Amino acid sequence: MSAGRVRKSTSGPASRKGGRAAAEGAGGKPTPAAAGGVVRVTGPARGRWRIGRHFGPEAVEIALADLSEEERARLEADPALTIEIVGGA
Repeated sequence: MSAGRVRKSTSGPASRKGGRAAAEGAGGKPTPAAAGGVVRVTGPARGRWRIGRHFGPEAVEIALADLSEEERARLEADPALTIEIVGGA
């Protein structure tokens, strides 16, 4: 079985969603996703369920802090999903 496509982005979420203000919550503090990074998951057109979540052609962002190591590994191993790590490690 081939692994899913994984791409690590060097730009943070702020660079893609309106700059610094988009990465900050109320009071100018970074949001949890901006501070710790997110996994951006895109699935096939017909959709795919994995780790109790549905992934389709529109990207779904999940904070890295919200995923266990096992869940992250299952996402990365799925050949039908495209995974991008934004920020964080």
